Amino acid sequence: MNIEKICNRIIEYSFYAIFLFVPLVLAGDTSELFEFNKMWLAFGLGIVIATAWIAKSILAGRFRFKKFSMQRRMTGIICKNFNLLIEFPNKLMLGKIKPKSTI
Repeated sequence: MNIEKICNRIIEYSFYAIFLFVPLVLAGDTSELFEFNKMWLAFGLGIVIATAWIAKSILAGRFRFKKFSMQRRMTGIICKNFNLLIEFPNKLMLGKIKPKSTI
């Protein structure tokens, strides 16, 4: 079995695991809507999927992205979020934004 097939199986079964196990993960001491333990499981399996995809792409010698209908909108949202990630801490440190008091 070659490495590309192994990576494909890892990606496939990781997606199955996300859809099967994330709803089943429970912790008795949490009551919020987006439970932290479920997010960690989804993030961990997402990292496994991304790593397998990157390894498969490196071994194949090309990175292939499938086009979809909302590609431009998603790219815009990702760029805006990245911009806020860079911009907000700078504004906070320069005093342009005042943090709200919790008292």
